[in-house]
Amino acid sequence: MTPPTVEQMLNLADRAERHRLTAAEADRLRAGIEALRRQTAATKR
Repeated sequence: MTPPTVEQMLNLADRAERHRLTAAEADRLRAGIEALRRQTAATKR
C-alpha cells in the first residue's frame, strides 16, 4: 500500500473528529504516520 499524502491524512483526521473511522481508514492513517516517522528518523541520522 502506498502511504497516504499529507492531504489525505488531514482528511482522515478531520473525519475522525466527526465520525468513527472505518478499519481501512484507520489502517491508512497509521500507514501515513508510520511513513512520516520513518522519514523523520532517516533525516535525523
